[in-house]
Amino acid sequence: MALAVTPSYNFSPIDAHTQNTSLSGVVSVTVPKNANAVVLTARTQNVCYTLEGTAPTATKGNLLKAGDSSLLVAVTPGQVLKFIQEAASAKLDYQFINMK
Repeated sequence: MALAVTPSYNFSPIDAHTQNTSLSGVVSVTVPKNANAVVLTARTQNVCYTLEGTAPTATKGNLLKAGDSSLLVAVTPGQVLKFIQEAASAKLDYQFINMK
């Protein structure tokens, strides 16, 4: 019998949890000081994003699917993340954290 192991992490939230509902155009978010990860969740529609500062489109970039589990992404302070909705009425939740 295989044993499933869930990793355990210690982390501290950095700044406030944010929900962005204005994603009809590209939204740029700069990673704050002391953050080394971000938790992303698409709530109502899919969201496309890039991690290196180029502009995503509805057909270009990484896809965050609405209804999927939250995604943890490693980041560095000052890095520019960009987001855009794939369809109207998208909501994106994100929280920067410091993983220890």
